[in-house]
This record gives sequence, C-alpha cells and structure tokens, in this order.
Amino acid sequence: MASSRAEIAAVCSRDPAKAAQSAAALGPAVRPFVSVEAMIDSGSVDALYVNTPAETHYDFCSAAIRAGCAVICEKPLTTNTAAAQQLGQAATDAGVSHVVNFTYRSMPGYRLTERLLCQRGIGRPVHAEFALLQGHDFFPDYPARSALLESGVHLYDTLLGLTQAAGFGAVGAVCAAPMAGAGGLDHGWAFTLRMTTGAIVSAAFSRRSLGWNNGLRWSLYGDAAALTVELDSDRTAARVARRGAERPQGVWQPVAVPADLQADDARFPAYHMDRLVAAARGEAPFPGFAEAVAAHRLAESLADSAAAGRWVEVAA
Repeated sequence: MASSRAEIAAVCSRDPAKAAQSAAALGPAVRPFVSVEAMIDSGSVDALYVNTPAETHYDFCSAAIRAGCAVICEKPLTTNTAAAQQLGQAATDAGVSHVVNFTYRSMPGYRLTERLLCQRGIGRPVHAEFALLQGHDFFPDYPARSALLESGVHLYDTLLGLTQAAGFGAVGAVCAAPMAGAGGLDHGWAFTLRMTTGAIVSAAFSRRSLGWNNGLRWSLYGDAAALTVELDSDRTAARVARRGAERPQGVWQPVAVPADLQADDARFPAYHMDRLVAAARGEAPFPGFAEAVAAHRLAESLADSAAAGRWVEVAA
C-alpha cells in the first residue's frame, strides 16, 4: 500500500484465480474475494477502493455505505448526476467518509496555483481559460467512447476547484459544442461558462492533442494579477503577471515550483494515495461526492446546451 495510513486487507475479482493471485502477491494477510458484497460483509475492510468501470460504481459504493465502510471511488463517480446525488445523500445519512480520485488535485501545478491564490490572489476575477490536452486517441488500442465524462471529468473538477479558489463564483450558464470525429463520436468539447460574478471562463478538452500525454493548462485573470500554469506528466511551468509591475499591464515572470510541491512519477503515487486515505479516515480534506456531483451536473449541462444549440442555465 502506497500510504502508511492503511493496509490492504482484501482484494476482489470476478475471476477466482486472479483474485487469489493478486492477494498472494500483496501479502499473506490479504484475503481474496469474488464478490464485493462478500468482501464488505466479511468485516475485513474499513474502506473500499472502487477501481472498476463507471457503470459498477453506484452498486459497489452503495454496498459499502450500507455497511458503514468509507469509500474511495475512481472518477467519474457514476454515469449520471441523479445517481451521484443519491450516493451523496446516502453517505451523508450514514455518516460515511467518501473520496473521489480527482488526480489533478494532487499535481504540483494545481497545488502551486492554490498557494499563489491564497498568498496574494488575483483581485476581482475577469476571465479565465482552461484546456485538457491528451494524445490518447493516437494509440491504436485506445477504446472508442465519448469523452464527455471519460476525459472531461478531470477538466470539470480542475476548473470548478480553481475558479472557486480564485473567487469567480459559481457557474451560472454554459454554451457548449462537441468535437466530433469519425463516426460522429466526440473526442472532446469546447464550452464557455458565464459565472455568477459576471466573469467569463472558456474551456476545451480533446483526446487528439498532438505533443501531449495527459496535460492541463489554465490561466486566471483578475484586475490585480494573472497567473498561468501548464503541466503534463512530470513537467510543470508557471508564471505570474501583476498590475503595475514594470508597466501598467504588468510583465510575465516565471514562478519556480517550490521543493515541497515537486513530484515525479516515482513519488507521486505515494503522495496522492496518502491524501486519499487521509481523507477517507477523516484526517484531511479532499474532494468527495459533492464535487463529483458538481462535475456530473456540468457535463449534463454541456450536453443539454449542445442539443439545444444555445446557452443553458446550470443548476446550483
């Protein structure tokens, strides 16, 4: 287990041989199961890490909640907003801790942006730009499926988390269009958000971005300062411009990533997993079902806007 806060007690697979093999590889005390329900009811686990296809998340999370187990779930939480809301209410009623694996929240670029916003901020928000850039579709064996939730959920959570931290307010309305490829299946989306503060946020994501692995880029502009961050795998670059610095509109200045925020592929999994486990134990904050519901709501609003061909309001 990457986190020192927990131990792997059991694993589950529908294939008995695979379950037994995985358990043996993890240690003699790890028990194999072929049913999630049986694993939960065995009393062997205090928390369940759901790392299965999205269509199974609702049932597995529900079983854990009923048993009083904490839940760490992969994104997207479910396949639709209503199911995500039901899980959130069930977890609240049961007093169960819940975490959703929004990986980018632990990336150095995200944490650096949070720190910069906390230290000096950007003043009154004016506008922002976000992009999720992936090269996944250029892999010959990558599965053909809609990017709306499969890829977009990373962008939704990053956008919602950072605009909230920067004081942009909530999303008021959205206007969106899909990027359709061969066969009409979307590989990405472009959209514009009108925030409740009056600020505008433009965003896009695509799985057909040459030169990119799995990266993000964002720029936040206010009337006192602006900042932009770009990251891809273990590469992070940041810069800040402040009003009146050298000239009235400011000058871009690079910002180094502090040593305590730096991470690489070797160290990142342990740091990130420790954050997930700490949140499941109630020891530290991390996005849970409420943030997942917000991401689902935004995704459904994008689809509604595209279908209607106009701006649509986003429910609070």
